[in-house]
Amino acid sequence: MRAIFASLLGDKDWWDTLSEEEKRKIELGKLDLEKGHVAPYETIKAKLNKRL
Repeated sequence: MRAIFASLLGDKDWWDTLSEEEKRKIELGKLDLEKGHVAPYETIKAKLNKRL
């Protein structure tokens, strides 16, 4: 949250406040999207409800 507020106030870009691991995970998520490795929200919600 601190990073978001800092970027809104013009202090610095929120991306620059992320760790290298966080940046890597975001990039991996983007690659998954590009490859179509996604699931609709309703599908995930149904699977979670089934487990609970």
